[in-house]
Amino acid sequence: MVPIASRLYSLRVGLLAGVIAALLPPLVAHGQIVGHEAPTVLWWSLGSVLALGVHDALPEDPRAARRTLILRLVAVGAVVGVAVASRFVNGLLGPLCAIIVVIQAPARLRTATLAWGAGVMPLTAIATVYALWPRLWLHPLESLGRSFDKLDTLHAMEPFLGTVTNTPGPHYFVVYLFATLPAGVLALVIAWLVRSLRERDRSALLVAAWFVLPLVVSASPVRQDGVRYVMPCLLAFATMAAAGADLIASQLSRVLGPRARHGFPALAGALALYLGITLVRTAPYYLDYFGEHVGGVNTVARARWFETAWWGEGLDRAVDYVNTHAAPGDRVHRDCVLPNHLAWFREDLWANLVPDTRQATWIVTYSRPCRVPDDARPVYRVTVDGIDFATVYRR
Repeated sequence: MVPIASRLYSLRVGLLAGVIAALLPPLVAHGQIVGHEAPTVLWWSLGSVLALGVHDALPEDPRAARRTLILRLVAVGAVVGVAVASRFVNGLLGPLCAIIVVIQAPARLRTATLAWGAGVMPLTAIATVYALWPRLWLHPLESLGRSFDKLDTLHAMEPFLGTVTNTPGPHYFVVYLFATLPAGVLALVIAWLVRSLRERDRSALLVAAWFVLPLVVSASPVRQDGVRYVMPCLLAFATMAAAGADLIASQLSRVLGPRARHGFPALAGALALYLGITLVRTAPYYLDYFGEHVGGVNTVARARWFETAWWGEGLDRAVDYVNTHAAPGDRVHRDCVLPNHLAWFREDLWANLVPDTRQATWIVTYSRPCRVPDDARPVYRVTVDGIDFATVYRR
């Protein structure tokens, strides 16, 4: 993040962009989960920084310059290939890198960049995917077809803006990005937008492309699970917010003169402190963070605006309670847990899982409405901001 935002704006913007990215709750949350999200953030960052440097310090000799250019385009294409092999939607990194490379190309090399880039980058990306994915080696078209078929499978129902659906509209990700961005960062993003509309420079265009291209996934059926499929947008947000802070500090300097010479460090420090407090206040449920401007997790859970407690947040504590207190042979009901494969009970309890709550000694509810017998009493709750994520009942 530091070299990317430094290239686009300045070193101080790059440093602040890195701090913001490191402290954004959704990035912290998905950095702790074994999934595709953290690698996605890595590949988009690496691809972007390599694309920005394709034309750095090229030799004066035309042949040497062309050779260096081709090798750098191969490196960018390889990163795009690794990204696609990690998750299909990361193919959108390819157009972003292409935009960066073309826009950054000096006039004398623009034609060569277009010609070589159009061939080298896609071919390298395809070769990389083929090399990394053994399923393609014998029956490539059949394997790709089976993988793409999964994109047409409807996902589980989830609350979205007051309704429960598995077919949200194309505005799904934009709404989620707005809701899960801390209000202080959102304010700085708005400042960046004002700056960009006024200056309309190359950096604004590239950052806008970085934000918009991941949202193309909205055209597919993969609209679910909050921001996990549009994680690169958060990197763009971090850059926007840092540039917005730079604008505010520059304006203060013009108005106040030397008295505002420490304006940017003060603003950056205040923002880092704000995000740090946000993480401490949210810990360890970063995945369920929602900004102050939408009322936090309490408001969105009660209004059923967004999904909460959807990836086992707090369920581990409820299951640990049962594992600690259940007697050998106790009957356990886990069908009130969604998804129930997250509920891993003590080994001896697995033989006594029961499908009916009336047969159970212990009942764990999580992330879904569930009726329990009248004689079941709650003995343990996992509560976040006044909302019960998980409840353990005993009969």
